[in-house]
Amino acid sequence: MAKAGSKWTDNFGISQTETHADQALFQKYPGVFRGTTSTIKNFKAGLRLKGDSKPVFRKARPVPCALQQDVGLKLDRLEKAGIMKKVKNNDWISPIVMVPKHDRNICTCRYYTGALNPFLQDNSYVLMSSEGQFATLAGRDVVSKTDLSLAHRQLELLTDNSKELCMSNTQQGLYQYQILLFDVMSAPGKYSRLKAIKDRAKVLSMS
Repeated sequence: MAKAGSKWTDNFGISQTETHADQALFQKYPGVFRGTTSTIKNFKAGLRLKGDSKPVFRKARPVPCALQQDVGLKLDRLEKAGIMKKVKNNDWISPIVMVPKHDRNICTCRYYTGALNPFLQDNSYVLMSSEGQFATLAGRDVVSKTDLSLAHRQLELLTDNSKELCMSNTQQGLYQYQILLFDVMSAPGKYSRLKAIKDRAKVLSMS
């Protein structure tokens, strides 16, 4: 459990020990515990524009001198992780907003409100009610919950056309995102639809 990042036990004075079962789990699924983010298999997201859409270019927002080094390091980490890649030019360009967090980390947010989101086709998805969710658990003896680390970075974009829409203008130039960002208007619907498909498959496999 220590490798899984369960630090809440420290608050209750509970010691964490790795059993033989833990070691077997770590050895069988090393990719799950290596601390890096991968993309979801067999699922990709596509973005579609409305018929009357015209490209929008927004210039980069200024970054305070005190944050420029930290922002540069954050952009380098995202590029190294394969979240985005540097490009020379593109038609659709949106700025990023860097928000410093209390732990001195930098949160990167894309400002798609005035550049991309108004021109995207919506992908709304009706969420299941709590009563419906509980009904799917009827008759189950064991119920588990999985909290995905950086879940919004795990859904890869389907085509180059979709990736060309997710562009950001930064102090270090233009970057193209390779994954579906939570800032995109249609992202919540796509994530919800994917989760419903996954949950339905799990219930059927356990029946």
